Amino acid sequence: MGIIIAIMALGIVIVAHEFGHMMVAKKAGVGVYEFSIGFGPRLWSKKFRDTVYSLRLLPFGGFVKLAGMDDEEDKPAPKEVSFEAKSVWVRSGIIAAGSLTNILFGFLIFCFFYGVIGIPELDNVIQKVAPASPAAIANLQAGDIILQVGEGQLTENVLKELLRVTETSMPIMYQRDNETFRTEISRNQNQKLGILFDLKFERQGVLKAVIVASKTTYQSIYLVFQSLYILVSGQARMSDMAGPIGLVQLTSFQYTQGLIPFLNMIALISVSLGVINLLPIPLLDGGFLFFLMVEVIRKKAVSKRVLTVCNNVSAFLLISLSVIIWTNDVVHWQERVVLFKNIFG
Repeated sequence: MGIIIAIMALGIVIVAHEFGHMMVAKKAGVGVYEFSIGFGPRLWSKKFRDTVYSLRLLPFGGFVKLAGMDDEEDKPAPKEVSFEAKSVWVRSGIIAAGSLTNILFGFLIFCFFYGVIGIPELDNVIQKVAPASPAAIANLQAGDIILQVGEGQLTENVLKELLRVTETSMPIMYQRDNETFRTEISRNQNQKLGILFDLKFERQGVLKAVIVASKTTYQSIYLVFQSLYILVSGQARMSDMAGPIGLVQLTSFQYTQGLIPFLNMIALISVSLGVINLLPIPLLDGGFLFFLMVEVIRKKAVSKRVLTVCNNVSAFLLISLSVIIWTNDVVHWQERVVLFKNIFG
């Protein structure tokens, strides 16, 4: 069930992306021949107001077919509805709309999350203690209430610091069954504490929810670039990369953990898809935008030959990378099952 829900959720993210392209194109007077979710053979289609809406066999992706954008059309599109006949700024807006819609969609999910559910904060109630961890050895159990760490007042920052610090010894006061106890947690440097705290949520007003959602969206965008840097700089292995199968697997695991982590994952994926699609790589939206900016600078469109060569090279590299990532997803499926169970319980 989790896998099906995950595929549907990722499908919604794809719909948001293609919907952005389609709506701006129609608003600009560009004909939209087809709005498709997935690739390959059609499983279902319906024509509505000159646009064919279709669902295809392979659900990982989608496309919008615009008038005047396909050289293989039987007959040229009328100039008044042709994509190529529009100004470079209109074309740029249509191309950028998909990614911007994804980022907006993620932002709206964060707004809903903070406004309706609330901002998550660490509670002082222990939800889980890892077996044989320093916390378990110190006799802490799930359900215990942390009253004091060290000698200072207990705050959320103190709890966060407790999870981070590497001191060899830390005095703890806690409550269990209405009785107060003291213990001391000892651990080696860089050894994980082994505690998972409960979360409490404080609902926010509209303005505060928008502000916090904006910060979270910015942090999500920064995380994408940080991850790309780690990958390009060689700090991460190819086996650490996850493709569509890996995303479905992770999203399905988050679904089993409840609505909160599931919504967060969908928002993060949506923002990430938007950012990655804006990278200046041929065949991605960012690649189209790059060539349009070159057109603005040169005051002349990039030749079809150059576009074809760049797109073919990019297609070869992207397909090769996709094969590696998909293979990686399949090979490491069981390994990730174990990893996610250790992380999420």
